[in-house]
Amino acid sequence: MYQGAMNNLQAVVGQEQAETIGRTARRLAMAVIFMTAMLNYADRWLFSVVLEPIKQEFGASDTVMGLLTGPAFAILYATLGLPLARLADRWNRRTIVVVALATWSAMTALCGMAANFVQLFLARVGVGVGEAGATPPSQSLIADYYDETERTGALAIFGLGPVAGGLLAGMVGGYLAEANGWRTALIVFGLSGIGVAFIARFLLVEPRGKPAFPPLSELANQFAGTAMGIWKRRAFVHVVAGSTLASFLMYGVFVWAIAFVLRTYEGVSLASVSQQISIIQAITGALAVLVSGYVGNRLVRRDIRYLSRFCGLSVLISFPFYVLHYLAPTFEFFLAMLPLALFFFAMTTSPALTLTHAVLADNERALGIAIVLFIANILGMGLGPLATGMASDLLAGYFGDRSLQAALVVFLLVLPWSAWHFWRSGKYVLADSAEASGKVSDKDERSEE
Repeated sequence: MYQGAMNNLQAVVGQEQAETIGRTARRLAMAVIFMTAMLNYADRWLFSVVLEPIKQEFGASDTVMGLLTGPAFAILYATLGLPLARLADRWNRRTIVVVALATWSAMTALCGMAANFVQLFLARVGVGVGEAGATPPSQSLIADYYDETERTGALAIFGLGPVAGGLLAGMVGGYLAEANGWRTALIVFGLSGIGVAFIARFLLVEPRGKPAFPPLSELANQFAGTAMGIWKRRAFVHVVAGSTLASFLMYGVFVWAIAFVLRTYEGVSLASVSQQISIIQAITGALAVLVSGYVGNRLVRRDIRYLSRFCGLSVLISFPFYVLHYLAPTFEFFLAMLPLALFFFAMTTSPALTLTHAVLADNERALGIAIVLFIANILGMGLGPLATGMASDLLAGYFGDRSLQAALVVFLLVLPWSAWHFWRSGKYVLADSAEASGKVSDKDERSEE
Protein backbone atom coordinates (compact mmCIF):
# COMPACT_ATOMS: atom_id res chain seq x y z
CA MET A 1 0.00 0.00 0.00
CA TYR A 2 1.56 3.16 -1.25
CA GLN A 3 4.81 1.22 -0.96
CA GLY A 4 6.85 2.91 -3.68
CA ALA A 5 6.41 6.37 -2.19
CA MET A 6 6.88 5.04 1.33
CA ASN A 7 10.21 3.44 0.50
CA ASN A 8 11.53 6.67 -1.02
CA LEU A 9 10.50 8.64 2.04
CA GLN A 10 11.93 6.10 4.48
CA ALA A 11 15.34 6.40 2.88
CA VAL A 12 15.42 10.10 3.77
CA VAL A 13 13.53 10.67 7.00
CA GLY A 14 13.18 7.29 8.66
CA GLN A 15 10.27 4.85 8.87
CA GLU A 16 8.10 6.53 11.51
CA GLN A 17 8.19 9.98 9.92
CA ALA A 18 7.77 8.47 6.46
CA GLU A 19 4.56 6.74 7.56
CA THR A 20 3.19 10.03 8.87
CA ILE A 21 4.12 11.91 5.69
CA GLY A 22 2.80 8.99 3.63
CA ARG A 23 -0.65 9.07 5.28
CA THR A 24 -0.86 12.84 4.88
CA ALA A 25 0.34 12.71 1.29
CA ARG A 26 -2.13 9.97 0.50
CA ARG A 27 -5.05 11.98 1.87
CA LEU A 28 -3.98 15.06 -0.05
CA ALA A 29 -3.56 13.03 -3.22
CA MET A 30 -7.00 11.50 -2.75
CA ALA A 31 -8.50 14.97 -2.32
CA VAL A 32 -6.87 16.05 -5.59
CA ILE A 33 -8.16 12.94 -7.39
CA PHE A 34 -11.66 13.65 -6.08
CA MET A 35 -11.45 17.25 -7.30
CA THR A 36 -10.23 16.02 -10.68
CA ALA A 37 -13.21 13.67 -11.00
CA MET A 38 -15.54 16.45 -9.86
CA LEU A 39 -14.21 18.92 -12.45
CA ASN A 40 -14.23 16.22 -15.11
CA TYR A 41 -18.00 15.94 -14.82
CA ALA A 42 -18.64 19.56 -13.89
CA ASP A 43 -17.12 20.81 -17.16
CA ARG A 44 -18.99 18.10 -19.06
CA TRP A 45 -22.42 18.78 -17.57
CA LEU A 46 -21.98 22.54 -17.67
CA PHE A 47 -22.76 22.33 -21.39
CA SER A 48 -26.20 20.93 -20.63
CA VAL A 49 -26.79 23.90 -18.30
CA VAL A 50 -25.87 26.48 -20.95
CA LEU A 51 -27.24 24.54 -23.94
CA GLU A 52 -30.28 26.75 -24.51
CA PRO A 53 -28.42 30.12 -24.29
CA ILE A 54 -25.77 28.85 -26.74
CA LYS A 55 -28.50 27.68 -29.14
CA GLN A 56 -30.20 31.05 -29.00
CA GLU A 57 -27.00 33.07 -29.51
CA PHE A 58 -25.83 31.08 -32.52
CA GLY A 59 -29.32 30.34 -33.90
CA ALA A 60 -28.51 26.63 -34.13
CA SER A 61 -30.95 23.75 -34.59
CA ASP A 62 -31.40 20.95 -32.06
CA THR A 63 -29.48 18.63 -34.39
CA VAL A 64 -26.47 20.97 -34.44
CA MET A 65 -26.59 21.34 -30.66
CA GLY A 66 -26.74 17.56 -30.34
CA LEU A 67 -23.64 17.38 -32.53
CA LEU A 68 -21.87 19.84 -30.23
CA THR A 69 -22.74 18.03 -27.00
CA GLY A 70 -22.37 14.51 -28.43
CA PRO A 71 -19.88 13.56 -31.19
CA ALA A 72 -17.78 16.73 -30.86
CA PHE A 73 -16.88 15.61 -27.35
CA ALA A 74 -17.28 11.84 -27.40
CA ILE A 75 -15.38 10.62 -30.47
CA LEU A 76 -11.85 11.57 -29.42
CA TYR A 77 -12.73 11.22 -25.72
CA ALA A 78 -13.63 7.58 -26.20
CA THR A 79 -10.96 6.77 -28.80
CA LEU A 80 -8.02 8.24 -26.90
CA GLY A 81 -9.22 6.59 -23.70
CA LEU A 82 -8.05 3.18 -24.97
CA PRO A 83 -4.34 3.93 -25.58
CA LEU A 84 -4.17 6.23 -22.57
CA ALA A 85 -5.57 3.46 -20.36
CA ARG A 86 -2.91 1.08 -21.62
CA LEU A 87 -0.26 3.76 -21.15
CA ALA A 88 -1.45 4.32 -17.57
CA ASP A 89 -0.58 0.69 -16.80
CA ARG A 90 3.04 1.31 -17.73
CA TRP A 91 3.99 4.99 -17.35
CA ASN A 92 3.71 8.00 -15.00
CA ARG A 93 0.04 8.35 -14.10
CA ARG A 94 0.51 11.66 -12.28
CA THR A 95 1.78 13.26 -15.48
CA ILE A 96 -1.15 11.90 -17.48
CA VAL A 97 -3.70 13.22 -14.96
CA VAL A 98 -2.10 16.68 -14.69
CA VAL A 99 -1.75 17.16 -18.44
CA ALA A 100 -5.29 15.89 -19.04
CA LEU A 101 -6.81 18.21 -16.43
CA ALA A 102 -4.91 21.25 -17.70
CA THR A 103 -5.87 20.47 -21.30
CA TRP A 104 -9.61 20.06 -20.85
CA SER A 105 -9.77 23.05 -18.48
CA ALA A 106 -7.99 25.30 -20.96
CA MET A 107 -10.32 24.10 -23.71
CA THR A 108 -13.37 24.76 -21.53
CA ALA A 109 -12.22 28.32 -21.07
CA LEU A 110 -11.66 28.62 -24.83
CA CYS A 111 -15.23 27.45 -25.40
CA GLY A 112 -16.33 30.54 -23.50
CA MET A 113 -14.17 32.73 -25.75
CA ALA A 114 -15.36 31.26 -29.06
CA ALA A 115 -16.30 33.94 -31.60
CA ASN A 116 -18.33 31.58 -33.79
CA PHE A 117 -19.81 28.11 -33.80
CA VAL A 118 -16.82 26.51 -35.58
CA GLN A 119 -14.45 27.73 -32.88
CA LEU A 120 -16.83 26.49 -30.20
CA PHE A 121 -17.02 23.08 -31.88
CA LEU A 122 -13.21 22.75 -32.09
CA ALA A 123 -12.77 23.82 -28.47
CA ARG A 124 -15.38 21.26 -27.44
CA VAL A 125 -13.38 18.59 -29.28
CA GLY A 126 -10.37 19.71 -27.22
CA VAL A 127 -12.34 19.22 -24.01
CA GLY A 128 -12.95 15.61 -25.04
CA VAL A 129 -9.26 15.09 -25.81
CA GLY A 130 -8.28 16.28 -22.34
CA GLU A 131 -10.91 14.36 -20.41
CA ALA A 132 -9.90 11.10 -22.11
CA GLY A 133 -6.85 10.93 -19.85
CA ALA A 134 -8.56 11.37 -16.49
CA THR A 135 -10.38 8.25 -15.28
CA PRO A 136 -8.07 5.27 -16.03
CA PRO A 137 -4.91 6.68 -14.38
CA SER A 138 -6.92 8.11 -11.46
CA GLN A 139 -8.42 4.71 -10.63
CA SER A 140 -5.04 3.08 -11.10
CA LEU A 141 -3.44 5.48 -8.61
CA ILE A 142 -6.17 4.78 -6.05
CA ALA A 143 -5.49 1.04 -6.39
CA ASP A 144 -1.84 1.69 -5.50
CA TYR A 145 -2.58 4.13 -2.68
CA TYR A 146 -4.92 1.72 -0.84
CA ASP A 147 -4.79 -2.00 -0.16
CA GLU A 148 -7.80 -4.29 -0.60
CA THR A 149 -9.21 -3.55 2.86
CA GLU A 150 -9.45 0.18 2.11
CA ARG A 151 -9.80 0.33 -1.67
CA THR A 152 -13.59 -0.01 -1.88
CA GLY A 153 -14.13 3.02 0.32
CA ALA A 154 -11.59 5.04 -1.67
CA LEU A 155 -13.27 4.13 -4.96
CA ALA A 156 -16.63 5.09 -3.48
CA ILE A 157 -15.22 8.54 -2.69
CA PHE A 158 -13.94 8.74 -6.26
CA GLY A 159 -17.40 7.69 -7.48
CA LEU A 160 -18.97 10.63 -5.66
CA GLY A 161 -16.86 13.01 -7.77
CA PRO A 162 -19.32 12.94 -10.70
CA VAL A 163 -22.19 13.59 -8.28
CA ALA A 164 -20.38 16.60 -6.85
CA GLY A 165 -19.47 17.74 -10.36
CA GLY A 166 -23.09 17.70 -11.47
CA LEU A 167 -24.06 19.69 -8.40
CA LEU A 168 -21.29 22.21 -9.03
CA ALA A 169 -22.31 22.64 -12.67
CA GLY A 170 -25.96 23.11 -11.78
CA MET A 171 -25.55 25.39 -8.79
CA VAL A 172 -22.52 27.53 -9.60
CA GLY A 173 -22.65 27.16 -13.37
CA GLY A 174 -26.36 27.93 -13.51
CA TYR A 175 -25.92 31.01 -11.34
CA LEU A 176 -22.98 32.32 -13.39
CA ALA A 177 -24.79 31.73 -16.68
CA GLU A 178 -27.93 33.47 -15.43
CA ALA A 179 -26.11 36.43 -13.92
CA ASN A 180 -23.21 36.95 -16.34
CA GLY A 181 -23.88 34.82 -19.41
CA TRP A 182 -22.87 31.36 -20.56
CA ARG A 183 -19.41 32.49 -21.64
CA THR A 184 -18.50 33.61 -18.13
CA ALA A 185 -19.58 30.27 -16.68
CA LEU A 186 -17.32 28.33 -19.06
CA ILE A 187 -14.33 30.63 -18.56
CA VAL A 188 -14.58 30.53 -14.75
CA PHE A 189 -14.83 26.72 -14.68
CA GLY A 190 -11.93 26.38 -17.12
CA LEU A 191 -9.58 28.67 -15.21
CA SER A 192 -10.47 26.92 -11.95
CA GLY A 193 -9.44 23.59 -13.45
CA ILE A 194 -6.08 24.98 -14.55
CA GLY A 195 -5.47 26.03 -10.94
CA VAL A 196 -6.31 22.54 -9.68
CA ALA A 197 -3.95 21.03 -12.29
CA PHE A 198 -1.12 23.18 -10.87
CA ILE A 199 -1.92 21.90 -7.36
CA ALA A 200 -2.12 18.30 -8.61
CA ARG A 201 1.40 18.52 -10.00
CA PHE A 202 2.76 18.90 -6.46
CA LEU A 203 0.30 16.85 -4.38
CA LEU A 204 -0.13 13.72 -6.50
CA VAL A 205 2.51 11.06 -5.89
CA GLU A 206 3.47 8.42 -8.45
CA PRO A 207 4.33 5.26 -6.44
CA ARG A 208 6.22 3.86 -9.44
CA GLY A 209 8.82 6.59 -9.20
CA LYS A 210 9.87 7.73 -12.68
CA PRO A 211 9.09 4.87 -15.08
CA ALA A 212 10.44 5.07 -18.63
CA PHE A 213 8.01 5.69 -21.46
CA PRO A 214 7.21 2.23 -22.93
CA PRO A 215 7.77 1.42 -26.63
CA LEU A 216 4.64 2.15 -28.66
CA SER A 217 4.96 -1.11 -30.61
CA GLU A 218 4.90 -3.08 -27.37
CA LEU A 219 1.78 -1.28 -26.17
CA ALA A 220 0.03 -1.89 -29.49
CA ASN A 221 0.82 -5.62 -29.55
CA GLN A 222 -0.39 -6.14 -25.99
CA PHE A 223 -3.53 -4.13 -26.69
CA ALA A 224 -4.69 -6.22 -29.65
CA GLY A 225 -4.25 -9.62 -28.04
CA THR A 226 -5.79 -8.66 -24.71
CA ALA A 227 -8.77 -6.94 -26.31
CA MET A 228 -9.62 -9.98 -28.46
CA GLY A 229 -9.58 -12.26 -25.42
CA ILE A 230 -11.83 -9.94 -23.41
CA TRP A 231 -14.39 -9.62 -26.18
CA LYS A 232 -14.93 -13.40 -26.34
CA ARG A 233 -16.59 -13.39 -22.90
CA ARG A 234 -20.34 -13.20 -23.36
CA ALA A 235 -21.10 -11.82 -19.90
CA PHE A 236 -18.79 -8.92 -20.73
CA VAL A 237 -20.60 -8.35 -24.04
CA HIS A 238 -24.02 -8.23 -22.33
CA VAL A 239 -22.85 -5.88 -19.59
CA VAL A 240 -21.32 -3.61 -22.23
CA ALA A 241 -24.59 -3.67 -24.20
CA GLY A 242 -26.67 -2.88 -21.12
CA SER A 243 -24.32 -0.12 -20.03
CA THR A 244 -24.17 1.38 -23.52
CA LEU A 245 -27.96 1.55 -23.87
CA ALA A 246 -28.20 3.09 -20.41
CA SER A 247 -25.48 5.58 -21.40
CA PHE A 248 -27.38 6.42 -24.60
CA LEU A 249 -30.42 7.33 -22.53
CA MET A 250 -28.45 9.09 -19.80
CA TYR A 251 -26.66 11.47 -22.11
CA GLY A 252 -29.57 11.88 -24.49
CA VAL A 253 -32.00 12.67 -21.69
CA PHE A 254 -29.77 14.45 -19.20
CA VAL A 255 -28.11 16.77 -21.72
CA TRP A 256 -31.51 17.99 -22.93
CA ALA A 257 -33.28 18.07 -19.53
CA ILE A 258 -32.84 21.77 -18.75
CA ALA A 259 -33.62 22.81 -22.33
CA PHE A 260 -36.76 20.66 -22.13
CA VAL A 261 -37.93 22.38 -18.93
CA LEU A 262 -37.29 25.87 -20.29
CA ARG A 263 -39.31 25.08 -23.40
CA THR A 264 -42.14 23.20 -21.69
CA TYR A 265 -43.01 24.99 -18.45
CA GLU A 266 -43.72 28.66 -17.94
CA GLY A 267 -42.39 30.85 -15.15
CA VAL A 268 -39.04 29.06 -14.70
CA SER A 269 -35.52 30.47 -15.07
CA LEU A 270 -32.27 28.82 -16.11
CA ALA A 271 -30.62 29.34 -12.70
CA SER A 272 -33.54 28.00 -10.65
CA VAL A 273 -34.07 24.99 -12.94
CA SER A 274 -30.40 23.99 -13.02
CA GLN A 275 -30.05 24.41 -9.27
CA GLN A 276 -33.14 22.39 -8.38
CA ILE A 277 -32.33 19.59 -10.80
CA SER A 278 -28.67 19.43 -9.73
CA ILE A 279 -29.58 19.23 -6.04
CA ILE A 280 -32.01 16.39 -6.67
CA GLN A 281 -29.50 14.57 -8.87
CA ALA A 282 -26.69 14.99 -6.32
CA ILE A 283 -28.69 13.73 -3.34
CA THR A 284 -30.37 10.92 -5.25
CA GLY A 285 -27.18 9.88 -7.04
CA ALA A 286 -25.16 9.75 -3.82
CA LEU A 287 -27.87 7.75 -2.06
CA ALA A 288 -28.12 5.31 -4.97
CA VAL A 289 -24.34 4.78 -4.97
CA LEU A 290 -24.28 4.05 -1.24
CA VAL A 291 -27.34 1.77 -1.24
CA SER A 292 -26.28 -0.16 -4.36
CA GLY A 293 -22.79 -0.63 -2.90
CA TYR A 294 -24.19 -2.09 0.32
CA VAL A 295 -26.76 -4.29 -1.40
CA GLY A 296 -24.28 -5.33 -4.09
CA ASN A 297 -21.73 -6.53 -1.52
CA ARG A 298 -24.36 -8.70 0.15
CA LEU A 299 -25.56 -10.14 -3.16
CA VAL A 300 -22.02 -11.03 -4.28
CA ARG A 301 -21.50 -13.05 -1.10
CA ARG A 302 -24.48 -15.21 -2.08
CA ASP A 303 -24.09 -15.43 -5.86
CA ILE A 304 -22.60 -12.90 -8.26
CA ARG A 305 -25.35 -13.71 -10.75
CA TYR A 306 -27.75 -11.86 -8.47
CA LEU A 307 -25.98 -8.67 -9.48
CA SER A 308 -27.14 -9.21 -13.06
CA ARG A 309 -30.74 -9.55 -11.87
CA PHE A 310 -30.33 -6.53 -9.63
CA CYS A 311 -29.12 -4.36 -12.54
CA GLY A 312 -31.87 -5.56 -14.84
CA LEU A 313 -34.65 -4.98 -12.33
CA SER A 314 -33.33 -1.57 -11.31
CA VAL A 315 -33.29 -0.31 -14.90
CA LEU A 316 -36.73 -1.77 -15.58
CA ILE A 317 -38.26 -0.18 -12.47
CA SER A 318 -36.91 3.23 -13.50
CA PHE A 319 -38.74 3.05 -16.84
CA PRO A 320 -42.31 4.01 -15.77
CA PHE A 321 -41.02 6.77 -13.49
CA TYR A 322 -39.05 8.31 -16.38
CA VAL A 323 -42.14 8.17 -18.60
CA LEU A 324 -44.17 10.03 -15.97
CA HIS A 325 -41.22 12.39 -15.49
CA TYR A 326 -41.22 13.58 -19.09
CA LEU A 327 -45.00 13.55 -19.47
CA ALA A 328 -45.45 15.62 -16.29
CA PRO A 329 -48.15 18.31 -16.71
CA THR A 330 -46.37 20.69 -14.30
CA PHE A 331 -42.79 21.49 -13.35
CA GLU A 332 -43.52 20.44 -9.75
CA PHE A 333 -44.63 16.97 -10.90
CA PHE A 334 -41.57 16.81 -13.17
CA LEU A 335 -39.32 17.38 -10.13
CA ALA A 336 -41.29 14.90 -8.00
CA MET A 337 -40.71 12.04 -10.48
CA LEU A 338 -37.00 12.77 -10.98
CA PRO A 339 -35.63 11.26 -7.73
CA LEU A 340 -37.72 8.09 -8.17
CA ALA A 341 -36.57 7.57 -11.75
CA LEU A 342 -32.96 8.50 -11.12
CA PHE A 343 -32.58 6.45 -7.92
CA PHE A 344 -33.37 3.13 -9.60
CA PHE A 345 -31.47 4.05 -12.76
CA ALA A 346 -28.31 5.01 -10.83
CA MET A 347 -28.48 1.85 -8.72
CA THR A 348 -26.90 -0.06 -11.61
CA THR A 349 -23.61 1.84 -11.74
CA SER A 350 -21.54 0.09 -9.06
CA PRO A 351 -22.99 -3.44 -9.61
CA ALA A 352 -22.38 -3.19 -13.37
CA LEU A 353 -18.78 -2.20 -12.70
CA THR A 354 -18.41 -5.15 -10.31
CA LEU A 355 -19.74 -7.52 -12.98
CA THR A 356 -17.24 -6.14 -15.44
CA HIS A 357 -14.30 -6.61 -13.06
CA ALA A 358 -15.46 -10.14 -12.27
CA VAL A 359 -14.88 -11.35 -15.82
CA LEU A 360 -11.51 -9.61 -16.26
CA ALA A 361 -8.11 -10.85 -15.17
CA ASP A 362 -5.85 -8.58 -13.12
CA ASN A 363 -3.76 -7.60 -16.15
CA GLU A 364 -6.88 -6.92 -18.26
CA ARG A 365 -8.88 -4.60 -16.04
CA ALA A 366 -7.61 -1.20 -17.14
CA LEU A 367 -8.08 -2.09 -20.79
CA GLY A 368 -11.41 -3.82 -20.13
CA ILE A 369 -12.83 -0.77 -18.39
CA ALA A 370 -11.49 1.41 -21.21
CA ILE A 371 -13.31 -0.79 -23.76
CA VAL A 372 -16.55 -0.40 -21.81
CA LEU A 373 -16.07 3.36 -21.70
CA PHE A 374 -15.13 3.48 -25.38
CA ILE A 375 -18.28 1.74 -26.61
CA ALA A 376 -20.60 3.40 -24.08
CA ASN A 377 -19.20 6.83 -24.87
CA ILE A 378 -19.20 6.49 -28.65
CA LEU A 379 -22.74 5.12 -28.84
CA GLY A 380 -24.08 6.68 -25.66
CA MET A 381 -22.40 10.04 -25.16
CA GLY A 382 -21.70 10.45 -28.87
CA LEU A 383 -25.05 9.44 -30.36
CA GLY A 384 -27.44 10.04 -27.46
CA PRO A 385 -27.56 13.86 -27.56
CA LEU A 386 -27.29 13.95 -31.37
CA ALA A 387 -30.07 11.40 -31.92
CA THR A 388 -32.32 13.23 -29.47
CA GLY A 389 -31.70 16.56 -31.21
CA MET A 390 -32.32 15.04 -34.65
CA ALA A 391 -35.51 13.35 -33.47
CA SER A 392 -36.70 16.64 -32.00
CA ASP A 393 -36.18 18.41 -35.34
CA LEU A 394 -37.87 15.59 -37.27
CA LEU A 395 -40.88 15.51 -34.97
CA ALA A 396 -41.32 19.29 -34.96
CA GLY A 397 -43.77 19.06 -37.86
CA TYR A 398 -46.03 16.75 -35.83
CA PHE A 399 -45.63 17.99 -32.27
CA GLY A 400 -44.53 21.61 -32.70
CA ASP A 401 -43.05 23.02 -29.49
CA ARG A 402 -43.47 19.60 -27.86
CA SER A 403 -41.15 17.85 -30.32
CA LEU A 404 -38.30 17.58 -27.80
CA GLN A 405 -40.66 16.03 -25.26
CA ALA A 406 -41.82 13.47 -27.85
CA ALA A 407 -38.22 12.60 -28.74
CA LEU A 408 -37.26 12.09 -25.10
CA VAL A 409 -40.25 9.81 -24.41
CA VAL A 410 -39.55 7.70 -27.52
CA PHE A 411 -35.94 7.11 -26.51
CA LEU A 412 -37.01 5.91 -23.05
CA LEU A 413 -37.85 2.63 -24.80
CA VAL A 414 -34.16 1.68 -24.66
CA LEU A 415 -34.53 1.06 -20.91
CA PRO A 416 -36.30 -2.34 -21.19
CA TRP A 417 -33.74 -3.33 -23.82
CA SER A 418 -30.89 -2.38 -21.46
CA ALA A 419 -32.53 -4.32 -18.62
CA TRP A 420 -32.67 -7.48 -20.75
CA HIS A 421 -28.93 -7.38 -21.45
CA PHE A 422 -28.05 -6.92 -17.78
CA TRP A 423 -30.31 -9.84 -16.85
CA ARG A 424 -28.87 -12.01 -19.61
CA SER A 425 -25.29 -11.43 -18.45
CA GLY A 426 -26.06 -13.56 -15.39
CA LYS A 427 -26.21 -16.66 -17.57
CA TYR A 428 -22.52 -16.43 -18.43
CA VAL A 429 -20.83 -14.57 -15.58
CA LEU A 430 -19.63 -17.62 -13.59
CA ALA A 431 -18.07 -19.36 -16.58
CA ASP A 432 -16.48 -16.16 -17.86
CA SER A 433 -15.15 -15.31 -14.41
CA ALA A 434 -13.56 -18.77 -14.16
CA GLU A 435 -12.04 -18.34 -17.60
CA ALA A 436 -10.58 -14.97 -16.64
CA SER A 437 -8.99 -16.45 -13.53
CA GLY A 438 -7.59 -19.39 -15.51
CA LYS A 439 -9.88 -21.96 -13.93
CA VAL A 440 -12.45 -24.34 -15.38
CA SER A 441 -15.99 -23.79 -14.20
CA ASP A 442 -17.69 -26.78 -12.63
CA LYS A 443 -20.97 -25.68 -14.23
CA ASP A 444 -21.57 -24.80 -17.86
CA GLU A 445 -23.46 -21.54 -17.62
CA ARG A 446 -23.88 -21.44 -21.37
CA SER A 447 -26.28 -24.37 -21.31
CA GLU A 448 -28.18 -23.20 -18.25
CA GLU A 449 -31.43 -21.29 -18.66
